Amino acid sequence: LNQAEGYRYLARLTRVALENFLECSDPKLPQLVALANGNRTCRVCIGSDNPDNFYQSAVIDSTEAYRVTGSRGTVDYLGFGVQSGAYGSAGGLRTV
Repeated sequence: LNQAEGYRYLARLTRVALENFLECSDPKLPQLVALANGNRTCRVCIGSDNPDNFYQSAVIDSTEAYRVTGSRGTVDYLGFGVQSGAYGSAGGLRTV
């Protein structure tokens, strides 16, 4: 059972990586997507869940200009952060 659950977890991580970094990786038309949890039928958990936050990301290009529009609804806090680089690369993933 433990090995089967491990394979299931690995398959979910692979699926979410393909969705986020292959299907939704066009900086000319960025899409906000949730790496973990989100609205997926089969949840993906990376580390501990945080019920107070909903993290989404999008691939963007520093040579482009973007505008985020929408309705904040009843959310008390809405924050944005920008990171550069990649995990496992020289310099890693750093906040800019």
